[in-house]
Amino acid sequence: MLTADFDMAEVSGLSIGETTTLDAASVLSLVGSDVSFDTELFVARLSETSVLVSTNDMVFLSAEDAGVNAGVDKLMELANLPSITRTVPITARLIFHSDGKQVAATPAAETAAVAAAASGDIKAGKKVFRKCSACHKLNEGSNAVGPSLHAVIGKPAGQVEGFKYSAPVQNSGIVWTQENLNAFLADPKGFLPGNRMQYRQLVVISAERKLSFTELRP
Repeated sequence: MLTADFDMAEVSGLSIGETTTLDAASVLSLVGSDVSFDTELFVARLSETSVLVSTNDMVFLSAEDAGVNAGVDKLMELANLPSITRTVPITARLIFHSDGKQVAATPAAETAAVAAAASGDIKAGKKVFRKCSACHKLNEGSNAVGPSLHAVIGKPAGQVEGFKYSAPVQNSGIVWTQENLNAFLADPKGFLPGNRMQYRQLVVISAERKLSFTELRP
């Protein structure tokens, strides 16, 4: 079961048949586990009280988060396979019906404070992080395929407790400043040869459009 929360006010201005896109906090419930993630949604108004909502890009699901790692291990054993990819892309299409109730709006002062704390484009940063979330979590102590990224800004590399790092990361002496993260994510192998990070060219930071690392700060 997939559920998602968004403010109907964001689509209230759409005429029947019109479409838009928006970001939403979502939860996938699968075999007893709840997996939370943010996704960009495509929205089409069907009537005055209902909208069609579908994922606008792929959401990558981790087998560990979904609680099916044991099943994957068993399948590898039965099929005599050396490995199986532990992340899979999923998509969804839903129809929401308004019940006329609306959540109270966030106070303007709080909204302004959040915006002031951000050093870049929060929405753009969250959209980029969706590609990371199958392997990395933001919760403290929550290691997955990769180490937890909780409050990673300003911390030395290779120091998250409970995660087994490659020697190049463990012995690098690097401190994860925003500049170092930008360089590493753009070209992990070039920035730190021998490490196990495979995903490259993840973000491109420019003077015109800065992505926000707000969620990775303490």
